[in-house]
Amino acid sequence: MTSDDTEAIAAQEPDLIIAFSTDEHLKELKDIAPVLVIEFGKSDYLEMMTNLGKVFGKEDKAQKWLDNWKEKTAKAKEELGQYIDPSTTFTVMDFYDKDIYLYGDNWGRSGELIYDSLGFSAPQKVQDDVFTAGWFGVSQEVLGDYAGDYLVVNVSDDTKNAAASLKESDVWKNIPAVKNNHVLEVDENLFYFSDPMSLDKQLLAFVDTIKKANS
Repeated sequence: MTSDDTEAIAAQEPDLIIAFSTDEHLKELKDIAPVLVIEFGKSDYLEMMTNLGKVFGKEDKAQKWLDNWKEKTAKAKEELGQYIDPSTTFTVMDFYDKDIYLYGDNWGRSGELIYDSLGFSAPQKVQDDVFTAGWFGVSQEVLGDYAGDYLVVNVSDDTKNAAASLKESDVWKNIPAVKNNHVLEVDENLFYFSDPMSLDKQLLAFVDTIKKANS
């Protein structure tokens, strides 16, 4: 369920709705129930979890999830170490028509999971140009300058045609990660957010994807 599906949200008769400040449907949501607006990108997902725990008087539950998450990611790092070196770099992206967007460590699309939770790095140029802004648009011609050892491509019904078109270009085919079969396609619907439920599922999916890419 997404914020544009206001009829479905209203049918749930919520007492409170939590939405990001960037949501285009805030006005409609406020007509359904009171809305707790969170400034997008102002805090990382761990701080957000802690703050929401305080808001709802569930600090203990929030801390329990955080502790459990650290244990899960520690085990995942150990498992991933059997397949890739800890110094391996990743570039997170998606495609829209002719536009290519890169994402940092606090803008969803798997960035929080890969860069923060699992501790992998992005190429220096991604750190310099993308991390501060959160996201950054690049052209096909310069994509290779931002490419890490692995490319994490978020794919959805809206982007798969653009992705298919780019894959036919010589620019794409000449990127080392592409030549090495190090392109990881992930479901953007699953990897878009960084809430606890999404992260738990993302972790399992990402580990499985790395295993398959290196089997």
